[in-house]
Amino acid sequence: MKFTFRKAKEILSFWFGEDISYDEEIVLKELHRQVPQELRKVYQVFLEYAIKYKVIIDRFAGFSHRNEILGRKSTTEELEFLK
Repeated sequence: MKFTFRKAKEILSFWFGEDISYDEEIVLKELHRQVPQELRKVYQVFLEYAIKYKVIIDRFAGFSHRNEILGRKSTTEELEFLK
């Protein structure tokens, strides 16, 4: 897969959803390897946030701060995490 800004934008947009697959994480890392040197620092920030989001989603099956608006009940662990 060749790096393009359009492809990076499409893939990064998935990380704002709550259904992140392992394949998408691999694609993000592969794109990072292809990013032109002058853009690596910026893309590295995106990649780090994406991985942090994935850890949260894997832990709670979604973004806990969205629970109330989505009509989901927060667990005690989620409420503690949000403090």
